[in-house]
Amino acid sequence: MVAPSSGARVVVAPLAVSVAIVLPISLLGAMFVEIGPEFDLDQAALGGLAATFLGASILALPAAGRLTDRAGSALALRTAALLAALAGSGIAIAAHSWGGLVPWLVVAGLANAIGQPAASVFVAETIRHGKQGFAFGVKQSTAPLGTLLAGLAVPTVALTVGWRWAFAATALLALFAAAVVPAHPGGRNGDRPVDRLERGPIRRTVLLLTAGVTFGIGAASALGVFFVDAAVTAGFTPAAAGWLQAAGSTAGVAARLVAGRVADARRTSHVRLVGAMLLGGMLGYVLLAASSPVAVVIGTFLAFALGWGWVGVFFFAIVRLSADAPGAATSVAQAGDFLGSLVGPVLFGSLAASGSYRVAWLVAAGLALVGASVMFAADARARRHAAEAEVR
Repeated sequence: MVAPSSGARVVVAPLAVSVAIVLPISLLGAMFVEIGPEFDLDQAALGGLAATFLGASILALPAAGRLTDRAGSALALRTAALLAALAGSGIAIAAHSWGGLVPWLVVAGLANAIGQPAASVFVAETIRHGKQGFAFGVKQSTAPLGTLLAGLAVPTVALTVGWRWAFAATALLALFAAAVVPAHPGGRNGDRPVDRLERGPIRRTVLLLTAGVTFGIGAASALGVFFVDAAVTAGFTPAAAGWLQAAGSTAGVAARLVAGRVADARRTSHVRLVGAMLLGGMLGYVLLAASSPVAVVIGTFLAFALGWGWVGVFFFAIVRLSADAPGAATSVAQAGDFLGSLVGPVLFGSLAASGSYRVAWLVAAGLALVGASVMFAADARARRHAAEAEVR
């Protein structure tokens, strides 16, 4: 394999690492139709395993941010990739029960905590400002890319040679990701911003946006963990469900890239765009709850493209809003992202296990609606603050 050039590595490295660190949990959800019966697990247990991954991420996030600041984004990315490789190989070789999955998901959570902020800092340091909206769209496309690969792995790997080989392949991808991270990325955006978010209107707006992303991600997180099992319950075969997840994930990637281009082309209203996309995602969740094949297919594309495609624009908006301290603001918002990803699967899995996927999807629609409402409120607050600043 020919190593990418140094210029290409600046683009490939954060993308490859970000995909590698989300694949363990994406594969766990997609492979649950195989792993669940083998380990005698239900949807609530799957939600608990997803919570283990995100809980480890949340707890490690403060230390992970300090590691990135002190060691540099490149070393932090490489560390995250190596931890992801360890987690993938551990699940493939050593996990034989619910308890056996837990320690490796903790390792995967540590990789996630280190890799997510490191990738954001890497992008901010190496991509010029006029292209950052699209760059954040690329970077945040890694979650649907992970579900795309996980969905493809169901018919091509899990149903042919076994689900453990998919996790083994994940470990190899993570090792490749570690290898392509450049030692010296060569930032182009000047000095590192002050790592402090001052009190005041901007801080309050960031906290409001953090609440919004918690609700929005709380709804969207079910797509990466439960979609295949929900589609099978709705009447699709495991192979068809895997292909449908892959198609939806492709739509999610495309939506993040298009939304990033739109964000680069406009100076304001980025948060309003996030709110509008969340409303479209809400409709997708409602259609998924209908459970008819046609409704599920349409709902899949709406949910993945709009209900999950807004994340890149959101973090771009955070950076633009907090120009004096984007690192600190992004860390606060990332905590909301992780919290939504932690609570969402637990709530969704519990509802699916005790009630039905119909109820769970409708609750996801409600969370998306709340998230959209908070985003619109945050946008209004930011506009008022900007108008007051102009008057002064």
